[in-house]
Amino acid sequence: MKRILFFALTLTFITSCSTNSKLTRKGYRLSEDQKVKIGDCKVFITSKKESSFHKAKKLGAIEASDSGMGVNCQEDYVIKNFISDACALGANVINITSETQPDFWSTCYRAKADFLSIEKTLGLTTDPNYYPEQILKRSQLGHNKTKAAMGGGIIGGVLSAVVVN
Repeated sequence: MKRILFFALTLTFITSCSTNSKLTRKGYRLSEDQKVKIGDCKVFITSKKESSFHKAKKLGAIEASDSGMGVNCQEDYVIKNFISDACALGANVINITSETQPDFWSTCYRAKADFLSIEKTLGLTTDPNYYPEQILKRSQLGHNKTKAAMGGGIIGGVLSAVVVN
């Protein structure tokens, strides 16, 4: 009985999930009342284009990371948070400086981005990789990987308990 309890507790510890991405804000702080609805502003999303922005003012930076097996940390969730913060800061460009899709090490989308304010946005467009339908497609793949990882952890724990007994 002690072995089963030990394995159940171990399984719970191993498969415990954080509910969200860990967001680390750099150079700014937002209170809950400063957050705005995503539709209230126009934000362009680009990737690794630091050198192409002339006269850009950096308003802050953000990093989405994961300290374990997360559930609500897919790309769609992270990008929505990035957009919300950008709008609250008055940024009109989110420049993704690095990103990692869910993989063996983490079920979460991880990314770093800078929030920029650019005077002239004429001709600026969002990178096609960050169109909503592309983000949702990648996020769905991440959700499926999370479900598979959680299922594997549960099955492994049950099998371990049965084998040890």
